[in-house]
Amino acid sequence: TIEEAAIDVDAAYIADANTPGDGADHLELARPFLEKSIPCFVDKPFTSTLADAKEIIRLAEENNTTVMSTSILSHCDEGIQFKRRFDEIGGQGMLIVKGLGPANGAVIHGLGLVHGLFGYGVESVHCTGSHSLECIELCYPDGRKAFIINPDFEFFPITCTFYCSAYNKLGVIHAKPIGDPEFHTGTRRIFKLFKKMLDTGKPPVPYKQMLEPIAIMEAARIAQKEGRAVFLKDLLEG
Repeated sequence: TIEEAAIDVDAAYIADANTPGDGADHLELARPFLEKSIPCFVDKPFTSTLADAKEIIRLAEENNTTVMSTSILSHCDEGIQFKRRFDEIGGQGMLIVKGLGPANGAVIHGLGLVHGLFGYGVESVHCTGSHSLECIELCYPDGRKAFIINPDFEFFPITCTFYCSAYNKLGVIHAKPIGDPEFHTGTRRIFKLFKKMLDTGKPPVPYKQMLEPIAIMEAARIAQKEGRAVFLKDLLEG
């Protein structure tokens, strides 16, 4: 049982194993470890709801331990190299990311790429399209925008590769495809961050940053249903 697995261990890894990878069981799986003060890595998506995400963090803090969750798309070499090219077009302006479909685990990777390239601090979210989370628009307070396109694969080939393009007043640049061969660089960095967390007892990813992607997905669903912009602060502080 999960409770038996939490006996006499140094750390826990909660895998993204819940079909279709929506994170709905991650709080249930992480709780026995956190209640025993065992640090955890929770694979993407951190959770399926903002309430569950906040509860996992509360459990970690209440039991004097740490928890970590992040996407390989925030840490891979190709994203880091692409970010260095923004000066070619006059800095950050608009970003478009082609994702892998509307499942939570896929959307989180698209958000991970946006956060790796444009940073955190999204102010508001819009969402359009024929299905939930098909086209998410992220608006930053300084005017920058990022779009994540999560196509229905009835009309697109199934691939694990992400594509992104950046636009600004001096033109456009396109990133190299980011797929399975490229993912391992992000995985390596995440393992090092997890080891650092175990060594220091401090979360290498700020908890506020772990909550933002989940809040964005929740905001996008509300935005699509109600046809309006949703401000993250209303969800994070509410």
